[in-house]
Amino acid sequence: PSRAALATGIAIGEGQSLTRTLGMMPGNLCTPHFLSPPAAEIAKRHSFKATMLGRKELEAEKMGSMLSVAQGTPQDPQLIDLEYRGCKPEEKPVVLIGKGLCFDSGGISIKPADKMEYMKFDMSGGGAVLGAMDAIGTLKPKVNVVGIVGATTNMPSGDALKPGDVVQAHSGRFIEIINTDAEGRLVLADALAYGV
Repeated sequence: PSRAALATGIAIGEGQSLTRTLGMMPGNLCTPHFLSPPAAEIAKRHSFKATMLGRKELEAEKMGSMLSVAQGTPQDPQLIDLEYRGCKPEEKPVVLIGKGLCFDSGGISIKPADKMEYMKFDMSGGGAVLGAMDAIGTLKPKVNVVGIVGATTNMPSGDALKPGDVVQAHSGRFIEIINTDAEGRLVLADALAYGV
């Protein structure tokens, strides 16, 4: 029992370490595309099914809500999907969905400059999903788990989303944008619809 408890603690600790490492990285290094290799490595090491969607694939999936946030940046957005099977395939999975805003300026509805550097932490939910999936792969619980990360940045530019714009989400619903600093809801709306 003590060895099993130690192994569990190590697995959880390693997952937390990955999450914290990603969260502490500056936004110019921890970009949306930077999150894909650690996810692929986790998938390979634990034999997960892995799917990585970039801008073209997100367009094909009609993820207009997430893409509306990503249109303000030249960085390629990423939707990361890791699937762990710990029981019968027909059993519904637990789905973990994390917000991966590698930097959130607020977009056109720009945030105050004071403490804006902390917005590199807006990808912590996505980092937590990757850390959790790494721990799950080691612990091998008897449950199916899907981990999804919607990763992009929210930046002001000539192409950025504007207050008053209307976009169509992956679910088919239309969303009117009132404040572009509500980017997390836009990213998670498509990630949730994709995960259903």
